[in-house]
Amino acid sequence: MSEVYPADLDSEGLLAALEGLADRLRASEVSARVTVPDESDLDPTTATLVYRVAREAVTNVLKHAEA
Repeated sequence: MSEVYPADLDSEGLLAALEGLADRLRASEVSARVTVPDESDLDPTTATLVYRVAREAVTNVLKHAEA
């Protein structure tokens, strides 16, 4: 279930959750940088949506870009 909704999204915020995704890319020797503007304005639903879109993008890069 943590793949769908990571525990650190609630406790540590969107930046930490996105860094976790970026770590998957870095583990495959893909350079990744995460920049999140002031996230205090994001409600939990929007933060979850951003995380899910980013997760899908990372998954697609690892699967289809021969990363």
